[in-house]
Amino acid sequence: MLKKIINKHKFEILEKIAVRIDQAKIKGGLFNIIPHLSGIYKQRRIKVTLIPASRNSPATLDIYCYLNCPFKLSIYHEGKILRILKKFGLYREIETGDMEFDKKYFISVNNEMAARNFLMDYKNKEIIDGFMSSGFDAVGFRKKYINIKKQNYSLEEDLKLDNVLDLLEKLNVLAGKINYC
Repeated sequence: MLKKIINKHKFEILEKIAVRIDQAKIKGGLFNIIPHLSGIYKQRRIKVTLIPASRNSPATLDIYCYLNCPFKLSIYHEGKILRILKKFGLYREIETGDMEFDKKYFISVNNEMAARNFLMDYKNKEIIDGFMSSGFDAVGFRKKYINIKKQNYSLEEDLKLDNVLDLLEKLNVLAGKINYC
């Protein structure tokens, strides 16, 4: 019964966001474990997914903006474990030349030249830094989408309409700049 009530609240929040998304569809509803909203925002397909907590992982907010991306890029907070793995050569990262940005974040890529060109743009780094500074754990660029991920999100704060629209706007800006890499 508790799951039903929690998902109902998530569903209601997603409905408020859906009003501002073209072709919005909400799936999950009252009984499905993973409620999500999909649709079109400024001519780009998007998806907002609310992954519930489990025994081994916290609740996670995933926001996707779909596009064709010529490189794979992962950005995480620089942490103790990543520093140790880098020291032993188990992870290789690139540096952007921005010492402050490079110190704060671990950056992993599959196409160093394209990702470096993308990260040379100050505005792109500023948007990524904004995501990470506001509590997002990772920013990922994959073949078919850009994704931001936040663990232990707050339904009331992180899913306020203005906050979600701001995140979608910033993802849209990043998506638009990928074509110029």
